[in-house]
Amino acid sequence: MDIVIREESGIPPWPEGAGYPTAVFMNKETLLVTDKHLKLLKRMYVGWNTAYFGAPEIDPKRPYGNSDIYDDINEVAEFGYSHEDWENYTDEQYQIMDKLHADMEYCLQILINNLSIDEGWYEQVDYFLWRKK
Repeated sequence: MDIVIREESGIPPWPEGAGYPTAVFMNKETLLVTDKHLKLLKRMYVGWNTAYFGAPEIDPKRPYGNSDIYDDINEVAEFGYSHEDWENYTDEQYQIMDKLHADMEYCLQILINNLSIDEGWYEQVDYFLWRKK
């Protein structure tokens, strides 16, 4: 079965050898949840948004606790990328971290929908409904 990268999302595919992409199998969204996703989920900073009736939210400025999101992703996901400051990540490293960060939307939906999440392939069966393959 061929994997088709979700180019329409605007998120670039992971570079060769970097891991598994979000993919479409026969028009069904799938995601391989890895230990890196789980580590970032544990670190997500949840706050309360007081707009309207109020609701929990992931802080968009500090999703993993600090405002230097790339350094947080590098540290928490244990990529081990070496750099002196944020400008020294390579384009490939930025691409990998951007993809992992974008995947967190799906990971959070899987966690909320199933009340659990662990490593492995998940398949979207409805807009909000995901199940482990």
